[in-house]
Amino acid sequence: MIFRQDINGLRALAVLIVVLFHFGIPYAQGGFVGVDVFFVISGYLMTGIIVRRLETGKFSLLGFYLDRARRIIPALAALCGVLLLLGGLWLLPTEYRLLGKHVASSISFLSNAVFWLESGYFDLESHQKWLLHTWSLSVEWQFYLLYPLLLLGVFRLCRANTVRWLVLAATLLSFALSVYASSRWASAAFYLLPTRAWEMLVGGIVCLFPLHWQPTPRHAVLRRGLEGLGFGLIIASVLLNRPADIWPGWLALLPVSGAALLVWSARQGSLLTANPLSQWLGTVSYSVYLWHWPVVVVLNYLDKTSDPLWVGAGLLTSALLGAASFRWVETPSRHLGLSSSTTAAVSHRPALLQFAAMVGTVGVLGAGVFALQGLPMRVSPAVRLAEQESLNKNPVRQACFLESGTQSPDCIVGGDGKTVRVIVLGDSHADASVGGVAAAIPPSQTGGALFLGYMSCLSIPGVHFKLGDQGYQCGDYLKTVFARLATAYRDVPIVVINRTSVYVWGHNEDTLDKFAGPLVSFDGLPLPRRADAAYLAGFKQRYVAAMCALAETHPVYLLQPIPEIGVDVPKTLARRLMRDPHAAEVTLDMADYQARHAFTLALMETTRQACPRIHLLDPTPYFCQDGTCFGSQQHRPLYYDNNHLSEHGNRRLTPLFRLMF
Repeated sequence: MIFRQDINGLRALAVLIVVLFHFGIPYAQGGFVGVDVFFVISGYLMTGIIVRRLETGKFSLLGFYLDRARRIIPALAALCGVLLLLGGLWLLPTEYRLLGKHVASSISFLSNAVFWLESGYFDLESHQKWLLHTWSLSVEWQFYLLYPLLLLGVFRLCRANTVRWLVLAATLLSFALSVYASSRWASAAFYLLPTRAWEMLVGGIVCLFPLHWQPTPRHAVLRRGLEGLGFGLIIASVLLNRPADIWPGWLALLPVSGAALLVWSARQGSLLTANPLSQWLGTVSYSVYLWHWPVVVVLNYLDKTSDPLWVGAGLLTSALLGAASFRWVETPSRHLGLSSSTTAAVSHRPALLQFAAMVGTVGVLGAGVFALQGLPMRVSPAVRLAEQESLNKNPVRQACFLESGTQSPDCIVGGDGKTVRVIVLGDSHADASVGGVAAAIPPSQTGGALFLGYMSCLSIPGVHFKLGDQGYQCGDYLKTVFARLATAYRDVPIVVINRTSVYVWGHNEDTLDKFAGPLVSFDGLPLPRRADAAYLAGFKQRYVAAMCALAETHPVYLLQPIPEIGVDVPKTLARRLMRDPHAAEVTLDMADYQARHAFTLALMETTRQACPRIHLLDPTPYFCQDGTCFGSQQHRPLYYDNNHLSEHGNRRLTPLFRLMF
C-alpha cells in the first residue's frame, strides 16, 4: 500500500488526544475519542489490503494474520513482560495478581471482555489497571480475525461488487446495535466488538466508496474543505464530549465522521497532517499508545496526577518510551519470520513459532502470577495484613444485600437467626456496619439484627438514584419496607445507616462525580446540577418526614456520618508499609469531616428535635481524637476501601450500638 502522509498524521492526532485525555490535560476531556479515530484508520487500511489482494488472487489468510501479528504482538509482549518484572518488585499481592490476569487476557486479545466484566472504563478502579488500554487492541484483533473471513466468503460466493454493499449493511447494523446497547448496557457497548465494529467498517466504506479527485483548483478547494471539516469534527468531539456521556452510540458519529472525511480528502503535504512532528508521532503512535498508560497509572499510584511538573515529566517519559519501543521492538519485529523463499509454508512456519512462543510465554507467566495469588511471599506479614483487610467485608453481603428488585431477603444477622431484636435499614454503609450492630445485642437476648440493606439507597421512599439501571428500584423497595414497618416488629429499634452526604454533594474520593452535586432525586423530579437552596430544603423535608414516619411505630437511631477517608485505606497503608515498616497511619482531619458533613449533621439534629423517638448515635469518639480521624490504627485498616468499615472496623462501634439495649 502506498504510504499516505494524511493517514500517518491522523494517527498522530488520535494518539495525541488520547494521551492528553489520560493525563488529565484541560480541554481534552473528550480525548477518549482518539480510539474511535484509530478504529476508522484500521478499518480503512485492512479493507484496502484484503480487497486488493482478493482482486489480484494474492490473498493469504495466514499471511494476513501474520502481518497483523508482526505489527501488534512483539511490542505488546515486551510491555507485558516489563510490567510483570517491575510489578513483582513493587506491586501488592492483590495488585500483582490482577496484573497477571490482565497480562494473560491482553496477550490473548480477550482483555476487552475481561475489563467489561470487571468495571466500566471510566470507573476509579479501572484507572489503576496497568493494561486497561489494551481493550482496544483486543477489539481490533477480533475484528482482524473475523473481517477477512467475511470478505473472503463474499468474494467466493458473490460478485466482487457485492462486498461494498455488504460492508455498508454491516455498518448500519452494528451502528444500530451500538445506539441501542449504549443506553442499556453501557459497559458492554463500550468494550465489545459488535457495538464497535461499525467504526472500523466506516473505514471500510471510505475505502470501498472512494472519491476520485482531479488536479483541478475546484477539487483542491473541496479537498481542503473536507479535511478542515473532518479535523474540526474531531476537535469538537474532544472539547464537547465527557466521560459521563453515553458512549459510543450516536455521539461517536462525530469523531468517526471526522476521521472518515480526513481520509476521504486524501490531502498529501497538508500542514495539519504532514508536518514533521505529526509524521514522527504518527510513526511511533502505536508504541506511544502502549507505554503512556502505565505512566499514567504510576502517577495515580504516586498521587501526582494534579501536579503539572509530574504530568509534564509523564508526557515526556511516554514519548521517550514510545520512541525506544519503536526503535528496538517494533522496527526489528517487522521482519520476524520473513525469508526470501517464495514457498508460503517455509516462510510462515518460523513466524508462527516465534509468535506462539511470545504469546505462550507471556500468557503462561501472567496466568501463573494470577494462579499463585500474586506471590504474597514477596511482601512482609504487615503488608499482607493491611492489604487483606480489603476482603474483610460483611460475610452475608452476597445473600443479604440487595442491588436490584424490591423483595428483601429478610436476613437476620447474629442470634438464633429467627428472632428480631433490632432492625438495620440503609445502604452500603449499613451493610458495612450491620455486624457491629448484631455484636451489640446482649447475650441474654437470643435474637439478631434484621438487615434491610439496598445498594446506594438513601432511606427515603420514592428516592431515585441518578445512575440506577432498569433493575434498580430503591424508591419502590423503600415504599414497600416503610409500609411493612408501619405494622411489623412494632417497638423494635431501627438503626438507620446511610452515606447521606454523598447523595447531596457527590463523592469525596477521586471519582468522576467528585463533589459533582446531588446523586438522588425524589418522586420523578428532575435532578439539579448543584445542591441549591431549593434542593436542600426539599431533601430536608423528605428526610425528616421519612424518619418521623418510622418513629411513629419504632424507636429510631440515626447513625451520624462515618468518617469518609477519601483514599483506599488498605491499599494506601499497605503501599506505605512496603516502603517503610514504620509508616504513618492513614488519617483524615476532623475539620475535613465536619466540613463534609455539616449539612447532614444539622439535618439529623433537626430530625431528632422534630420527633421524640428519634435518637442520634455519634461514631466520631470511636474513630477520632485530637482533631484526627483514623482510617487505620496499629497498622491495621478500619475500612475495606475509602469509606466502608471492614468487619474489624465496625466492631469499634459495638459499644455505641449497645446504648440501644
